Amino acid sequence: KKSVYILPSISILISFLALSIASAKVGITSEFFISLIASLMGVCATIMVGLQIYNSIEFNRAIKDINKKQEMLSKEIEDVRRNSNLHKSQLRLVQGISISINQQYISAIYSLYWAMEYAILANDYKEMNLIMSNMQKIYDTHIKEEKISSILFQEENDIKERFLNINLKSLPNSRNFLDFKVQFERIISEIQNRLQS
Repeated sequence: KKSVYILPSISILISFLALSIASAKVGITSEFFISLIASLMGVCATIMVGLQIYNSIEFNRAIKDINKKQEMLSKEIEDVRRNSNLHKSQLRLVQGISISINQQYISAIYSLYWAMEYAILANDYKEMNLIMSNMQKIYDTHIKEEKISSILFQEENDIKERFLNINLKSLPNSRNFLDFKVQFERIISEIQNRLQS
């Protein structure tokens, strides 16, 4: 950056030195004076144009730097959001497994539903697979063949209402979820149908 200012300064100094030598040899006449003024105006115009070009280049460079930093910041925000959703999903998964150990199977499936929603937002295939396998196991082992009244006996009073309020259409979209979508929605829908009857 210093060279941008040093080089023009040196060239201006040399120009003035050349003008001084020329004026000393030729003498100052009206034609020489007009030529001198025109030369100085040309030097000033050149400096102004040079500064404009330099400012334009610096401005473009600054914009590129800002855009690059904005992209990095957007990526970091997306990573934080993804990790946050993944942690929420893992927390709900552990909660669902723990609740199923206490024989509260509808509540466990309800927690796994939320675990899946957060896993979809995180777009994590492994987490979705783990949730689905636990959900299928709980459903097949403890819900599928049992009477719904005996299953609800161990549950909290409002779990039926909370489970019936699940809206499968509100689930976010994810390509990774497509492998589990049919199976997941079938289990939730079957439990909802049985709770309504």
